[in-house]
Amino acid sequence: MRLRYGLLLLAFLIGCETPGRYFHGIEPVRIEVGKSVFEIRQRGNLVEALRINARYAPRLGKVADEAKYAIEQVTGCRVTRILGDAVMITAKLRCKRQGAIRKIETDYSKDFSMKTEALFSS
Repeated sequence: MRLRYGLLLLAFLIGCETPGRYFHGIEPVRIEVGKSVFEIRQRGNLVEALRINARYAPRLGKVADEAKYAIEQVTGCRVTRILGDAVMITAKLRCKRQGAIRKIETDYSKDFSMKTEALFSS
Protein backbone atom coordinates (compact mmCIF):
# COMPACT_ATOMS: atom_id res chain seq x y z
CA MET A 1 0.00 0.00 0.00
CA ARG A 2 2.84 2.43 0.86
CA LEU A 3 4.56 1.55 -2.37
CA ARG A 4 1.42 2.48 -4.33
CA TYR A 5 1.21 5.90 -2.65
CA GLY A 6 4.93 6.43 -3.12
CA LEU A 7 4.70 5.68 -6.85
CA LEU A 8 1.66 7.93 -7.20
CA LEU A 9 3.52 10.80 -5.50
CA LEU A 10 6.59 10.20 -7.66
CA ALA A 11 4.50 10.27 -10.85
CA PHE A 12 2.89 13.54 -9.75
CA LEU A 13 6.23 15.18 -8.97
CA ILE A 14 7.79 14.08 -12.26
CA GLY A 15 4.93 15.70 -14.18
CA CYS A 16 5.31 19.08 -12.47
CA GLU A 17 7.94 20.45 -14.86
CA THR A 18 6.89 18.58 -17.98
CA PRO A 19 5.85 20.55 -21.08
CA GLY A 20 2.58 19.88 -22.84
CA ARG A 21 2.51 17.29 -25.65
CA TYR A 22 2.54 19.95 -28.36
CA PHE A 23 5.75 21.48 -26.95
CA HIS A 24 7.51 18.22 -26.02
CA GLY A 25 11.05 17.99 -27.39
CA ILE A 26 11.55 21.75 -27.76
CA GLU A 27 14.52 23.14 -25.85
CA PRO A 28 13.30 25.79 -23.37
CA VAL A 29 14.64 29.26 -22.70
CA ARG A 30 14.73 29.95 -18.96
CA ILE A 31 13.93 33.48 -17.82
CA GLU A 32 13.20 35.11 -14.48
CA VAL A 33 10.64 37.92 -14.26
CA GLY A 34 9.67 39.42 -10.93
CA LYS A 35 9.18 36.51 -8.51
CA SER A 36 8.62 33.89 -11.22
CA VAL A 37 11.00 31.70 -13.20
CA PHE A 38 9.65 30.44 -16.53
CA GLU A 39 10.70 27.95 -19.16
CA ILE A 40 9.52 29.29 -22.53
CA ARG A 41 8.93 26.99 -25.51
CA GLN A 42 7.67 28.14 -28.91
CA ARG A 43 6.16 26.24 -31.80
CA GLY A 44 4.84 28.42 -34.60
CA ASN A 45 2.62 31.16 -33.22
CA LEU A 46 1.98 29.33 -29.93
CA VAL A 47 4.13 29.57 -26.83
CA GLU A 48 4.10 27.71 -23.55
CA ALA A 49 5.40 29.38 -20.40
CA LEU A 50 5.92 26.86 -17.61
CA ARG A 51 6.51 28.44 -14.18
CA ILE A 52 9.10 26.25 -12.47
CA ASN A 53 9.66 27.92 -9.12
CA ALA A 54 7.63 27.48 -5.95
CA ARG A 55 5.43 30.36 -4.80
CA TYR A 56 2.81 30.42 -2.10
CA ALA A 57 -0.67 30.96 -3.60
CA PRO A 58 0.28 33.05 -6.64
CA ARG A 59 -2.55 34.96 -8.27
CA LEU A 60 -3.09 34.14 -11.93
CA GLY A 61 -3.34 37.81 -12.93
CA LYS A 62 0.12 38.65 -11.61
CA VAL A 63 1.71 35.45 -12.93
CA ALA A 64 0.02 35.97 -16.33
CA ASP A 65 1.44 39.50 -16.54
CA GLU A 66 4.92 38.18 -15.72
CA ALA A 67 4.54 35.35 -18.25
CA LYS A 68 3.36 37.74 -20.97
CA TYR A 69 6.37 39.97 -20.37
CA ALA A 70 8.74 36.97 -20.39
CA ILE A 71 7.24 35.57 -23.60
CA GLU A 72 7.48 38.92 -25.39
CA GLN A 73 11.11 39.35 -24.30
CA VAL A 74 12.13 35.86 -25.43
CA THR A 75 10.22 35.71 -28.73
CA GLY A 76 10.27 39.35 -29.79
CA CYS A 77 6.57 39.00 -30.70
CA ARG A 78 3.39 40.49 -29.21
CA VAL A 79 1.15 38.24 -27.09
CA THR A 80 -2.46 38.44 -28.29
CA ARG A 81 -4.09 35.82 -26.04
CA ILE A 82 -3.24 33.97 -22.82
CA LEU A 83 -4.85 30.80 -21.46
CA GLY A 84 -3.93 28.57 -18.55
CA ASP A 85 -3.30 28.66 -14.85
CA ALA A 86 -0.59 29.92 -12.48
CA VAL A 87 1.82 27.13 -13.49
CA MET A 88 1.30 26.43 -17.21
CA ILE A 89 0.36 29.27 -19.53
CA THR A 90 -0.21 29.00 -23.27
CA ALA A 91 -0.08 32.16 -25.36
CA LYS A 92 -0.87 33.05 -28.96
CA LEU A 93 1.59 35.35 -30.70
CA ARG A 94 1.45 37.95 -33.43
CA CYS A 95 4.85 38.51 -35.00
CA LYS A 96 5.76 41.27 -37.44
CA ARG A 97 7.47 38.75 -39.67
CA GLN A 98 7.00 35.01 -40.09
CA GLY A 99 9.38 32.84 -38.07
CA ALA A 100 10.52 35.71 -35.87
CA ILE A 101 11.99 34.25 -32.70
CA ARG A 102 14.88 35.58 -30.75
CA LYS A 103 17.44 32.85 -30.11
CA ILE A 104 18.85 33.34 -26.63
CA GLU A 105 21.75 31.04 -25.91
CA THR A 106 22.79 32.29 -22.47
CA ASP A 107 20.95 32.33 -19.16
CA TYR A 108 20.66 35.99 -18.33
CA SER A 109 17.94 35.63 -15.72
CA LYS A 110 19.97 37.22 -12.89
CA ASP A 111 20.55 40.48 -14.78
CA PHE A 112 17.05 40.44 -16.23
CA SER A 113 15.34 39.86 -12.87
CA MET A 114 17.11 42.85 -11.35
CA LYS A 115 15.81 45.06 -14.16
CA THR A 116 12.24 43.75 -13.94
CA GLU A 117 11.94 43.51 -10.15
CA ALA A 118 10.69 47.08 -9.95
CA LEU A 119 8.04 46.40 -12.61
CA PHE A 120 6.52 43.41 -10.84
CA SER A 121 7.13 44.10 -7.14
CA SER A 122 4.01 44.11 -5.00
